[in-house]
Amino acid sequence: MSLRHLSLLLLVFLHDMKVVVFLCFAARHTFCFYGCVAGEHYASGCASE
Repeated sequence: MSLRHLSLLLLVFLHDMKVVVFLCFAARHTFCFYGCVAGEHYASGCASE
């Protein structure tokens, strides 16, 4: 396994991680938003952050 191949793999891995983190954040944000709209009590926990 060459160094170039390894760095390329690392780059892809980091990019995938960024996408996963973004998706988690977006999903959580959407969940909180709909919680606030629905008037659920867990929405207050999201708003206080």
